[in-house]
Amino acid sequence: MEMVKLLVGAGATFNQPGQSRKTILELCASESTLTGPRSRMFRFLLEKGADINNRWATPGDRRENSALTCIIENLGDDELAQLALDAGALVNDWGRSSWGGLTPIQAAAGRGHIRLVRMLLERGADINAPAAFKYGRTALQAACSRVEPDMDLIKLLIDQGADVNAKAGQRYGLTALQGAAIQGHIKLVLFLIDLGADVNAPPAHKHGRTALDGAAENGRLDMVQVLLNAGAKCSVGGRSGYDSAVEFAQGEGHWAVAELLADSKPSASSASLIEPDESEFILDTSVMGQLEGAEDSCGFTAGVEVPWLDQTEALEPPVLLREDLFDNW
Repeated sequence: MEMVKLLVGAGATFNQPGQSRKTILELCASESTLTGPRSRMFRFLLEKGADINNRWATPGDRRENSALTCIIENLGDDELAQLALDAGALVNDWGRSSWGGLTPIQAAAGRGHIRLVRMLLERGADINAPAAFKYGRTALQAACSRVEPDMDLIKLLIDQGADVNAKAGQRYGLTALQGAAIQGHIKLVLFLIDLGADVNAPPAHKHGRTALDGAAENGRLDMVQVLLNAGAKCSVGGRSGYDSAVEFAQGEGHWAVAELLADSKPSASSASLIEPDESEFILDTSVMGQLEGAEDSCGFTAGVEVPWLDQTEALEPPVLLREDLFDNW
């Protein structure tokens, strides 16, 4: 810390990013433990006029999330976030990196920080900022796909205009209802359906799941029944009417779920969401891990977190579905 003070006193610049394309403030905030010397350095540099926003970053940079987003995602520290905002942090800054792409409010919702969400909304955060291309989540999608969702947070987002039917990110994305179904949150799914959430929203173009396919793959027996009662479709109906969901369940050893689906009689309207000639390219049982859960005190089913449920990546040019079907050949 003394060396930093000495260098700054001698006229050293501290806003220009280094080889990592990060500024000193971003480097401080990107650490998972912004305490002790790093915290003091962060505050000192802000006091000396360090720019909280990386104004040298361009859309082509492989830059990680902004300093504000890193503070929220890594620490959930209200005070430091407030300092960053008071210093002029861009409330809707969207990072660009191979695992970035979060806006501050998406990070706050994904971590369940309701006070930070309120703070960001007061500063004009875009509650419906779109999900990034890969691993992306809107604020509501991030909140609904948490292992232990906060209903107060979810209701706040909806009251403030969050779109319950926002599209899934193109790769590894999911809708709010798909995320809740995958995690087994029955009451939350029913709540979203009551608000008009589409139980048959299309999955992400690559490595996506319909609500029914995702619930089946993760062994959510009761959830599968709830979705069937709501008229849910799977991606590939096939002979049984639920071929893809059955295969996903069997692939993870959820035999009771597979049997339930095999014994179910799809209605005439329960066609698959994907045309038959595309089915062999879409079906992929290797992406998501098995979830086992127990009901928590809120009545939601908590599970083991799926690694890709809380990750995001940069916005890339759109990929047409037909091209996406063949890009693994």
